[in-house]
Amino acid sequence: MMYDKYIENQSSGCNMLEFYKASLKSYCENGDWEECNNFVEQIDVHLFEKYNNLIVLCEKFDKLINSGDNEEPNKCAYAKKCFQLYEKYIQECLGGVNNYYCNELKNFKHDYETKIKELSCTNVPTILTSAESNDLTSIIIFPVIIISALCFISYIVNKDISKIDHIMYHIILDNIKNILLIQNVSLFFMN
Repeated sequence: MMYDKYIENQSSGCNMLEFYKASLKSYCENGDWEECNNFVEQIDVHLFEKYNNLIVLCEKFDKLINSGDNEEPNKCAYAKKCFQLYEKYIQECLGGVNNYYCNELKNFKHDYETKIKELSCTNVPTILTSAESNDLTSIIIFPVIIISALCFISYIVNKDISKIDHIMYHIILDNIKNILLIQNVSLFFMN
């Protein structure tokens, strides 16, 4: 596996990114894939490190899953290592960053939390940090804005209704005065 070669050559100063690009380019040339060559050009050191982070994490998780039933201490050790790596890697995804790397970490979170429920490890957290934003500011500001808008709309509507009510009141009052006047006039002429 290329990851194993990466780990071996990491200490010797070998540039694994260039090795990976050359290997991928060679693979692409044997096929007729222009898209593959475009992909090779887009790979940078940061992307390559993220790719390797995911490989390390999945490798530890595979060891956790594939451990035998009688290897509970090993499973707990693998689970703890998965937790530590995840907590380290998820830091750059906090605050709602949305990219493939963070999405894969979210997928890992789900898989880990499902698997850890089956184990009885006391010193390993069962819930991983979520990359989703739980920003207290937005939780508070959103309802305040909604309530303020409703109050403003209510004020405008009531103000207009008050004007309409006032006008209707005077129209009705004038009509009543006219009716009373007509009654008085008709009573006057009847007498």
